[in-house]
Amino acid sequence: MKALLQSRCAICEAVSHHPVCEACRAGIQSPDVACRVCGVALPSPTQTLRCQSCIQTPPAFASIQFVGTYVDTLAALIIRAKIRREVGALAALDYLLTIYAMEHPQSQSQPLPQPLPQRVTDYHLLAMPIPTARLMRRGFNLPQLFAQRLSSAWQLPVLAPDSVALPFYQRKQATLPKAARQKNHHHFQINRPLPSKIMLVDDIFTTGQTAGQLAKSLRKNGVQHVDLFVFARGQLGDF
Repeated sequence: MKALLQSRCAICEAVSHHPVCEACRAGIQSPDVACRVCGVALPSPTQTLRCQSCIQTPPAFASIQFVGTYVDTLAALIIRAKIRREVGALAALDYLLTIYAMEHPQSQSQPLPQPLPQRVTDYHLLAMPIPTARLMRRGFNLPQLFAQRLSSAWQLPVLAPDSVALPFYQRKQATLPKAARQKNHHHFQINRPLPSKIMLVDDIFTTGQTAGQLAKSLRKNGVQHVDLFVFARGQLGDF
């Protein structure tokens, strides 16, 4: 009876005291060295910790943080949470995000792992919006759930979900090949006055087109600093 009452890991289904067991959490992949701006894996450390692309054509956002690489474990969990709406997968993602936030405190005395222009104590969190039709169909916006968790952990305010909106329908990036994703432009609608510093929260970063386009829109509307937090960062060859 006691074994039946014990929880199980959402990934391997082994008996675990947490939604993700220690072995599966240790197996989450992440680059040894990554560009501090876009998060792409670097072959070795450099003085600036920036990739050639970000040096030659800097994006509208200044830096990125992510839990791990969008492959295997994290990819499966995100798909199960977003598409299948599995409660266990959502709990696992929330647990992993909580652990990350605890291990990477954002305070004036504790700098970010990837340096930002300022400490993030005066940043606002903004969840990546999704088209209204998709939100109605899915019933929730995963980046919004992530933003709420980070808000609780880091004591940062979250901007209202309707601060930035997408039209009723937009082509979904995941349904497009890489070349088409890079040409697929989202048209964001800014509905409210925005603060000067925003940390944009998203679930997946692959080509960076969506995040880059929103960051440009934010900058055009008076936001001075835009930084990213994404749960999983895709690497070349993973998508």
